[in-house]
Amino acid sequence: RAQQDNINDNNGEIGLYSRLIETDSATFPRNEKVYSLGGMSDSFYEYTLKLWILSNYNDKLAIKMYVESITAANEKLLRMIYDKNRREEAYFFYGELWYTKFRGKMEELQCFMPGVLALGSYHAILRSKDAEKNPDTRPLTEYERLLIDETDKHL
Repeated sequence: RAQQDNINDNNGEIGLYSRLIETDSATFPRNEKVYSLGGMSDSFYEYTLKLWILSNYNDKLAIKMYVESITAANEKLLRMIYDKNRREEAYFFYGELWYTKFRGKMEELQCFMPGVLALGSYHAILRSKDAEKNPDTRPLTEYERLLIDETDKHL
């Protein structure tokens, strides 16, 4: 839990977590400013969501880290493409942020992000329904409500 707190406290000013974490201290290298949802990063975002799910929705820090980082990724890494040569409708992809420069490069491991977003939305809906049915269930946290509100956007 101390490592999770340390990582949360040092996520930088943009809401994303850099690709590298010093394993001995659970800190980010000061000179590492590469942000991606691809290789060397994808599991981190997935595990913050899974920690919340596996804690029976009680790990408030994990859901906070997940929601804040996905919100930041949508703001800073998500792009819409119009390419009439490929298809009529616009489509979206997550790129990378290298220091302050956006790179329109989508790595293979980013293909798992739609599944992670769907899993988060699915469990947010389950958590919401459980809170409605069972008066003994703790109230939804701010981040759980945000995740539920964002479900339509993620799907």
